[in-house]
Amino acid sequence: MFVDVDVVLERKVAALEAHASQVTKTNIEGLTILDIARSSAHFRGIQGRVRNAEGFVPLRLFINIAP
Repeated sequence: MFVDVDVVLERKVAALEAHASQVTKTNIEGLTILDIARSSAHFRGIQGRVRNAEGFVPLRLFINIAP
């Protein structure tokens, strides 16, 4: 399941950017967590046929309410 996040993506990136000490800790030289967040959103967007998206796995809970 993919959820369109195009309208909130830059807000998410700004939230990630607020944690400045973590931005460059990716183990890939020249690539920041901000780049990864944008790339991931774009890739999931292609999968979900929108510009930017996040992927989720729906969780179904079955509750037995019979006595």
